[in-house]
Amino acid sequence: MIHLRLFLIALTLVCLALPASAWALTMLWTKPAIITMAAHPDRPERMFAGSDTGEFFRSQDGGKSWATSRLTRDGVYRIEFAPSNPDVVYIANGATGGHKSIDGGKTWQAMPIQLDPGATYNRDHHRHAYYLTVHPRDAKVVLVATDRDLVLSKDGGVTWQTVSRTTAESVLFDPTDPLVAYAANGRSLMRSVDGGETWAVLAAPALKNEPNAHLRWIVRGAGKPARIYVYGKPNAYSDDKGQTWYGLPPDCWVHTASPSHPVLYAACGDPAKYDLINGRQGEVKRSTDNGRSWHVISNDRPQRTLGVIDLFVHPKWPNVLFVELANRAVLRTEDGGKTWMESTGLVWPKQ
Repeated sequence: MIHLRLFLIALTLVCLALPASAWALTMLWTKPAIITMAAHPDRPERMFAGSDTGEFFRSQDGGKSWATSRLTRDGVYRIEFAPSNPDVVYIANGATGGHKSIDGGKTWQAMPIQLDPGATYNRDHHRHAYYLTVHPRDAKVVLVATDRDLVLSKDGGVTWQTVSRTTAESVLFDPTDPLVAYAANGRSLMRSVDGGETWAVLAAPALKNEPNAHLRWIVRGAGKPARIYVYGKPNAYSDDKGQTWYGLPPDCWVHTASPSHPVLYAACGDPAKYDLINGRQGEVKRSTDNGRSWHVISNDRPQRTLGVIDLFVHPKWPNVLFVELANRAVLRTEDGGKTWMESTGLVWPKQ
């Protein structure tokens, strides 16, 4: 253990000695994985982040520094500001259901997902929340992917109704059409055209050619209607609400800044070398023309680190990018990858 501590101290000193043009590191010593980030639409310097072990982080300077608190002993799996009223914020908290704020994240109240809120606790009525999306025009309408189904609330999380018996790994309201929503359930992509009330599987050949199809994530892109990206096996995108689909290279995982901006970032590498331990062994790329051309921005990142686990692009500042590596280090840039700096505070204090 002593040798390990000495090694970690030495590694920290090496990271601090990196030149300003290099990728700087925020080491997450207790190894929580930062699995979600969100930025206030009107006050972009206000940001939240959450980890798989329940840490909740707040930043008032656009992610340069963070303060830590805890809302739950479960994970903080998804944080969403309501687009129509960003003072309303929702969090998916796994087994504890969720949390909600109506003052921009200053205070929080528990939001259990109980299908019969008047009854005593019943496992058949209770749901674990892992992903959510908020209606683009009504802050009281929220769609949640739970451990057993898709549930919808129209009153800000007070009451819930099951809208699909199929669960999903991610859900998304189309930001340009409030009637359209998508859900990736692993085996297929589902779509709703009535605000999440009813669902149908999209009959898209581009999504079914992969014999071991596993669709995991949905990401919105620029354009009107919004470009929709789906990832897993296979990768594809649609510009017409899912009517037609176009294949994407299997070795890139694209993230978008906002529906109104053409800047995209991607973690690219050999998909055969991607796993939860090693990340995506490859490069981080940037596109400024909605994906028509790409260039590498990660040449300077430390080679001693492992692959890229995830990316987060600031929705208002498309040049601000956070990259999490497989060793739980977090890299940050403010100029689209030209220079990198440390985002301090994304560490849960030692107990």
